Amino acid sequence: MIKQILVPVDFSEHSMNALSYGQILFEKNEVTFHLFAAFQLNAPGVIEDEWDNEWLESWESDDMETYIPVDELEKLLKEVKQNNKNEKHQFKMGYTVNTLEDGVAEQVAKLGIDLILMGTKGAKGLKQFFLGSNAVTLINKVRSCPIIVVPRAYTAIAGPKQVVFSTNFKRPFNTKELQPLMDLLIQWNADLKIVQLMEDQYLDYRQKIHRDALVVLLKKIPHVFNKIMFDSSETEALRDFVMETQSDMISLIYHKQSFFYGLMQENVVEKTAFNSTVPLLVLRGL
Repeated sequence: MIKQILVPVDFSEHSMNALSYGQILFEKNEVTFHLFAAFQLNAPGVIEDEWDNEWLESWESDDMETYIPVDELEKLLKEVKQNNKNEKHQFKMGYTVNTLEDGVAEQVAKLGIDLILMGTKGAKGLKQFFLGSNAVTLINKVRSCPIIVVPRAYTAIAGPKQVVFSTNFKRPFNTKELQPLMDLLIQWNADLKIVQLMEDQYLDYRQKIHRDALVVLLKKIPHVFNKIMFDSSETEALRDFVMETQSDMISLIYHKQSFFYGLMQENVVEKTAFNSTVPLLVLRGL
């Protein structure tokens, strides 16, 4: 089956870096990459807040092209196709005059997108922040498919050889939500380090049941469990572990009992820094 991967693009280096990473990560797969841009209409004399659906629907498409740089997106698509050397990969383009998050959510439903792949320059371009506002908004908005976020400075010549999966074992796992992670691990013959960030010394009874069930789900995948005690920041503890073990990717499940869920609910720009130097695979809790 052909994978459908959506890549938000803003003609920046970090969005193209994400696409390049995706081409490496899925080099063995049949993939259609959908390059997708969100444009803000700036018609002369029109204030964005004053738009209404009737006015927008009455606007002629030729006039719309005057304000939307579709030709730039077509040029980018042509360049990507010319530089592509993998016959298994195809490329298409799309755009929205809506917000990025609403446009992406619409495309996910319309095209049956399997994965969103996006680059990020970080919050307000600050180096100490990994997740910028667009990444946070998409993670919170689009709940039906996984997202891979690629730091702007990250480069790779091959897929991951070691992945860190962070979990607190507070909820049961299922195969469907873990499948994107398992597919990558199998495809790249990668090792999995399962990390639990702990404030308490021991797992409770329910957590032990969830851990044992996870072992069964991952029976065909090499994995080890790691317990990390932390005093202040879970994100810093996870980042340090990734750096110490020279891992290539972090994976988390986004659900209401995960620390990552709490992280995404905060104002990332002002309160939280998640400055991983490796890609982040956000799985969707069912």
